[in-house]
Amino acid sequence: MTPKEEAEKLLKEFGSRGTPLNDAGIFVSEMIYEIEKYHPNMEGDIWYWEKVKGELEKMSVNQKTNKEREILCREYGYEELEEKPINQKTNNESKLGHEENNEEELEEMHVKNEKELEKRRIDNDKESEKLRIGIERELSLIEEELEKIRNNQKFHLRIYDNHNYMDESEAYNHGQYDSYEEAMVEAQTIVDEFFEHNWKQGVTPDYLIGQYCLYGDDPIILPNEHGKHKPFSARTYAEISAVKICLKLENE
Repeated sequence: MTPKEEAEKLLKEFGSRGTPLNDAGIFVSEMIYEIEKYHPNMEGDIWYWEKVKGELEKMSVNQKTNKEREILCREYGYEELEEKPINQKTNNESKLGHEENNEEELEEMHVKNEKELEKRRIDNDKESEKLRIGIERELSLIEEELEKIRNNQKFHLRIYDNHNYMDESEAYNHGQYDSYEEAMVEAQTIVDEFFEHNWKQGVTPDYLIGQYCLYGDDPIILPNEHGKHKPFSARTYAEISAVKICLKLENE
């Protein structure tokens, strides 16, 4: 439906009232206000109802002109009316021409605004893309630095006392190693030394393991490389070491 048809439809709907043009104008103004307040992005709808409002204003001008003619007829009589309508017609044509020019200007402004909004959207998209690339680059640099730190990081042992298991107050750091493997060799040596020190003729591996779980040192390797190295468990290694140490010392 065109704006003109919409205006005519509104006049019919409000025709039962005494002032259909005023009522229709108020209705259209409220429509424009509601859209601008709650749906500012619906520029097409705003433009449409602005055009409807313009059509109602045209009809209001024409209605006013007709009333003026009636007044002139009563005031001046027929002879005066011959000259007055001619001038009035000229004025009406001038007003209509002015209205048409205003419509063209409004349409041009609408098109211009649409282009400007599109340009702003494109510029915003470009800025957002630049920002995203910048953030990704910064994160990549940070990750590279962290990787360097991880690669250069030294390993050390944290020694716990099985007699006071997981008691941090009894734990202490031991050594510093360039690789995880070097730290693991030292941790195994600590377990081996406990069995060598507590071994005596006739002692079984199970006995040594029991003593280790009660009184031995339990080393862990730090930092813990998540999934990069197989976690070292001193208690698991102790089961192997006890058998190995017993066989070794019994054969000497």
